[in-house]
Amino acid sequence: MVCDRAIDRLVAFAKANPQALIWGGCTLLADGSVNPASCSQRITPWSLFTRTICLTGIFPDSPLFNPESYGGWQRDTERAVDIVSGCFLLIPRPLWPALGGFDPAFFMYGEEADLCLRARRIGARPMVTPESTIVHYGGASDQTPLARSAAYSKPRPR
Repeated sequence: MVCDRAIDRLVAFAKANPQALIWGGCTLLADGSVNPASCSQRITPWSLFTRTICLTGIFPDSPLFNPESYGGWQRDTERAVDIVSGCFLLIPRPLWPALGGFDPAFFMYGEEADLCLRARRIGARPMVTPESTIVHYGGASDQTPLARSAAYSKPRPR
């Protein structure tokens, strides 16, 4: 759901920050809380390590132990980021074909990370703004909702 002229606000943000070449806004979850997955840092060996040993869950507000999610940043300021979520991403028309669009190797999830990282290699510096907001109903594109699929993957008592 697009909130209060979100697209107009994102276009204005893009015009004010042309060097970014990719822009995003703030995404909210269905309950109205800020979705921290609206943007992220690139995956690194350190971020994989911190996630694998659950440091990101123990210290969600730590930039050191939750680097991919920009731990501690409340999403209330404009900021350059590595990756803008594909659910609310603006890119100039000439850049899309220059990058070859989304890589078809990524059917769902991860395509925006690949796109943003390829854009960064040619000088883009993606940015997000809290002034442009949408509600993202995460998982709505899945054929099986996440909660239901998780329930099916658990062994049933006999």
